[in-house]
Amino acid sequence: MNEVEETHKERVREHSALLAMEKFGGSFASRLASAWFAADAENRRRLRSVFGHLIDCYADVCYADVS
Repeated sequence: MNEVEETHKERVREHSALLAMEKFGGSFASRLASAWFAADAENRRRLRSVFGHLIDCYADVCYADVS
């Protein structure tokens, strides 16, 4: 897999996790996902730097059966 494909795969994984957060997460997680979808690139970078662990937890759940 080349770098472009790997980056695309990570973005799809992240997007799926955020959709799950928005739909199934608690009040904080769902609002964080909503903020993510409303944010520009710089604010997404900031959100990722602080709350990336939470996004990754949802990504791990979304992709638990895929790997």
